Amino acid sequence: MSVPNQNITKTKKTKPQKDFLLISNEDWMAASRNLTPSGFKMYLWLIRHDESFTNELSKQAFISDFNVSGSAYEKAWKELKDKGYAIPKEKGSNIYYIYTKPKEL
Repeated sequence: MSVPNQNITKTKKTKPQKDFLLISNEDWMAASRNLTPSGFKMYLWLIRHDESFTNELSKQAFISDFNVSGSAYEKAWKELKDKGYAIPKEKGSNIYYIYTKPKEL
């Protein structure tokens, strides 16, 4: 069940090799260089799900899981969207696809 105005994420992955998180080493290592520490934490936190999982993105859960501030959550989510890791399903949608590699905006 969704909460009004809550963002929804669905993971989109490149073909996995045999990595623990089922993403390529190349993808997560590039993300670690491209994102801030909080952005990278959120990236791993979101990308851990397979494509069949729908995640109701929870600010409180992220804050609780990583012991960070609300502003760290906001900055990390903005960074993933700005850098092409989180792309809305369609313009104006609150449903986002999470990619292992950034997509062109």
